[in-house]
Amino acid sequence: MPGLLREKCLALIRSRPKSTRKRFVPVPEYVDRVLENFEYDGKSLTDALADRLFRISGTRVSADDFQPDALE
Repeated sequence: MPGLLREKCLALIRSRPKSTRKRFVPVPEYVDRVLENFEYDGKSLTDALADRLFRISGTRVSADDFQPDALE
């Protein structure tokens, strides 16, 4: 659901291991930057989020580090 995209991205970043999550603090600001001009291109949300975080921060992000099963 598009209305929950921001909340999903917040939860996914927070699901990352603490050692890598701390590179994206404050999380809400990073999510807002990720969602600027965000367009769905057929990738999974974790792949798209990892790609956008890399583009924004220059920090390599693996989609495998997200834990989508932990989402409510």
